[in-house]
Amino acid sequence: MRHGNFSVLVGPVLTSVLALLCLVGTAAGQATQFEPVKVVDPGSVSAPASAEAKHQPQSAAVLAEWAARYKQHLFTLADPSMEGRVPGSAGIEKAAVYIEGQLKSFGLQPAFPTTKPGEAATEGAPRDSYRQWFNHGGRLIAATQVVSVAEKPDQTFVPGTDFNVVGLSSSAKATGKLVFAGYAINDADRQWTTFADDANLNGAIVMVLRFEPMNDQGKSKWSDDSGWSIAAGLESKVRRAFAAGAGGVVIVNPPGAADPRANTLETVDSLTSRRTGQGPVVMMTPEAADRLLASCGSKSNLLSLREAADAKAEVIEIGGAVTLEAKIDRQAIETANVGGMLPGKGNLADEIVVIGAHYDHLGMGLFGSMSSDGRNKLHPGADDNASGSSGNLLVAEQMAKAYAALPPGSNARSVLFMWFSAEESGLNGSRYYTRNMIAPAEKHTIMLNMDMIGSLRQGRLEVTGVATAEGLKDFVTPYFDHSGMNIGRKPGGLGPSDHASFFLAKVPVLFFFTGLTKQYHSPADTADTINTLGGAQVSELVYRLGLDFATTTTQMPYAETDESRRSESPMADTSSRGGARVNPDANPSDPAAQPSGPHAAGQQDPNAAAGTTGGGSMRGVKVRFGIAPGDYSGSDPGVLVGDVYPDTSAAAAGLKAGDLITKWNNTEVKSVEDWMPLLSGHEPGDVVKITYMRDGKTMQTEAKLKGRSSAN
Repeated sequence: MRHGNFSVLVGPVLTSVLALLCLVGTAAGQATQFEPVKVVDPGSVSAPASAEAKHQPQSAAVLAEWAARYKQHLFTLADPSMEGRVPGSAGIEKAAVYIEGQLKSFGLQPAFPTTKPGEAATEGAPRDSYRQWFNHGGRLIAATQVVSVAEKPDQTFVPGTDFNVVGLSSSAKATGKLVFAGYAINDADRQWTTFADDANLNGAIVMVLRFEPMNDQGKSKWSDDSGWSIAAGLESKVRRAFAAGAGGVVIVNPPGAADPRANTLETVDSLTSRRTGQGPVVMMTPEAADRLLASCGSKSNLLSLREAADAKAEVIEIGGAVTLEAKIDRQAIETANVGGMLPGKGNLADEIVVIGAHYDHLGMGLFGSMSSDGRNKLHPGADDNASGSSGNLLVAEQMAKAYAALPPGSNARSVLFMWFSAEESGLNGSRYYTRNMIAPAEKHTIMLNMDMIGSLRQGRLEVTGVATAEGLKDFVTPYFDHSGMNIGRKPGGLGPSDHASFFLAKVPVLFFFTGLTKQYHSPADTADTINTLGGAQVSELVYRLGLDFATTTTQMPYAETDESRRSESPMADTSSRGGARVNPDANPSDPAAQPSGPHAAGQQDPNAAAGTTGGGSMRGVKVRFGIAPGDYSGSDPGVLVGDVYPDTSAAAAGLKAGDLITKWNNTEVKSVEDWMPLLSGHEPGDVVKITYMRDGKTMQTEAKLKGRSSAN
């Protein structure tokens, strides 16, 4: 649903979501299995007698009430009907409608002027919308999909049922005889060569099997039980076929493969490449492939051809005249931040406290999944970040009640509650807001960010950003000391969540995080795994802090020091919070700098195109360039510059946010993953030539790389 039709549909959609809330409330009580953290009653906290009441948490009974409310929000936002809340989906729109409905019920005012995606608000325009719309990258659309056989014009192949154009394709049409190329692998070490160096397929349509030679159990002959070797990568097969003279490629899952993806028909957006395709590429079901083979005169079915391909590499001519036609368009993704304003009072009303959380997630796992078989599976995103979004709703409701109870003549800052979209693909929603703020940045006194607060264990909470404002650490210390939680405190304002966008806009920040779990970025991140009592406990702390930040007369100016500019690592020993947000330019000790992916070294996901899965390590990288990549979703080929850190090599080279790096020392760069190994190969002092796009123009610059050991 587009923004222009919101007022027409909000009623019925909100009604259905609220009905869902009532249903999942019952399920929540049955499903929760998380061991609850011990809630500390204020009377049991060892604290100096002079401790102020505001520094003390609510009673256990009150927290239990908060936890019940928190659970309702959580189970609603993580429900399968929300479709994993990926930007541009009907599911994230349902989530936005739910959040907006809650804000209205709390009495919060719209935070934004009404605009179209990408349209700047007119100065002085009334704030009459809870949405801040923006365009985020784009999705691929298969506008034309054709497979036909000249000899059998009555034999039909139906898009979506028999085949799909995939994202490895270009917009092109090709007609040629059908040939079968088995697994289309060239591997000298295994003495396996499908296409000779001088091969010329003369525009043939090449049928290629997924995976690699298999045994009788449908498992790889070349790898152990953990998966497939790197030779199974699909993009390399397709490129190899085109290099040998193919006019088009038909990918087929081999019958009998012991892999959960063997029954998956990939689509234009589930099987993609960061590189431009070289011709039409489709994926076909085994059943449709058998019909295609028979239509072209083959005496062998797909299973017998697969068995032959398991034994040796060869190209088998089938015959016929097959036509493949594909046309791929890119459609902009429209998505929105959601925000509600609690108006301030008195002489502090023009200052703003921001309390935020991102509400998007990974949808069907087409990017960012940490699960080896996560693609095309629902990723509910309960901890990441229905947990923080639910906490933000809880804080907004309680803050509205507190403001209503303020006595006449009180002074209080305005509080902007925000739910950011497109965080998973590169902090895009928060970055958009900080470049399109409703008031100057200096009027934003602090930003509190809740991301993944649903896994409180043994009372352990991490809060980063305590050095981002003068006096901030001293201000929060009594709250932390009397919280009943074991709170780790880190100084830096940078890191892999939305608070980083505000810190770069010179706004002090605090980031609340309860640590990684094994469910992170996987289909297993479901609502029943969440510690709802712990989530309420963290939310209650944020509420008390937020209320004090909003009403205090103490000024805490933004502080930019070596300490505050640190990119803080999440609380984890063995896992990466990278996912879709890997930053190869982060501090080397930061787990967020480690490329993430589901596969062990030497393994390749046969579902993935080259460059779309993580691998290797950024440990040992000696240089820092100085950018935050702006988009990890692969929407545009290149490395989009999201932000440029001051006093870095990138800043000295003149790069700006919005630039798209396309070449690094004349090597084409299609993605962050392409860039990682190039960056890791440098020494401090190296000079690199950078080609980039700015405002549609190709430009070049040079950068002298600084060492990572320095503050710069």
